Amino acid sequence: MQDRLITNISREHRKQSLILNLYQKHQWDNGLDFPRKVQSSCTAQNKNDAAKAEFSVLPKGKDVRRDLAPPCLGIVVSWNTSPLVAGLGGPPTMVVGWRCESAELSGAKIWEYSDAFQRWHAVADIFVQGEEPLAANDIAWAPNLGRLFDLIGVGSVDGISIWRVDYPSYSDPSYADGCPIVKRVAHFRNHQAEVWKVEWDMTGTTLASSGDDGTVRCWKADVAGTWYQRAIVGGAKDLEELQGDGMSG
Repeated sequence: MQDRLITNISREHRKQSLILNLYQKHQWDNGLDFPRKVQSSCTAQNKNDAAKAEFSVLPKGKDVRRDLAPPCLGIVVSWNTSPLVAGLGGPPTMVVGWRCESAELSGAKIWEYSDAFQRWHAVADIFVQGEEPLAANDIAWAPNLGRLFDLIGVGSVDGISIWRVDYPSYSDPSYADGCPIVKRVAHFRNHQAEVWKVEWDMTGTTLASSGDDGTVRCWKADVAGTWYQRAIVGGAKDLEELQGDGMSG
């Protein structure tokens, strides 16, 4: 595969976000995401086995480049577009995931732009203690229409996972370092192969995923906050699977 370079592009008042994953034979090497309402952009490039993420914020026009652990197979990016960030003066925030040939070098972090220091900095890692680092094929920050927390969906070779991001009050001792708290709330291996794409609906309550097993699956939380597989599309066997789980109809 020839090396590709996506140049930094900024657009003011972008009305919709765009997630572009460039891949060939399931080995993508770039991620691109435009945020809603935030005058910012992010591009990620993987060139000569050295991965870099480039963040730009307008109107400052300052670019920050971050070197990620090589050799990196690809990078995925998703912005936090909730009103807290996009409409009420909160800092631009994004989640960046990367997958490396060596699993222990993979990972995902939440990044936030500091107006005071004029730079991007990582504020939280997305991981589970005692497990291998997250190797994301795709990552999606859920729209937020009123929740007091955020949700992030991840697709990987290990299925799909859903992560909750809480923002404790300043009086809470857990907020002493000023960082959000990230916890995995669901992990599913229902896909019979690698998961390559995840996407939230416009309300941020249903996550759709697709993978090499040829199916699209939808995930939703019940009133108790427990996530489950709500629907599956792909073939006759899918209906049998849903009936077996008591989820048809």
